[in-house]
Amino acid sequence: MAYNSCGAVKQEYLMSGIGMHFPGLTNLHKRPIAVFPELGIRLSCGKGEFRVPKRELNLLAKSES
Repeated sequence: MAYNSCGAVKQEYLMSGIGMHFPGLTNLHKRPIAVFPELGIRLSCGKGEFRVPKRELNLLAKSES
């Protein structure tokens, strides 16, 4: 399958680490959630995408409320 943005047919997958913060002044007291998704990068155009692992997704859902 070719990607529309660059015509690449392959992605490289790398491990990553991201600190996710909720926006806004009312959320300043909340600690960031550390997420370690597998990051897919198209080396021909630099576009990347990731999925948040279920465990961290549950943490984000609980922290939002």
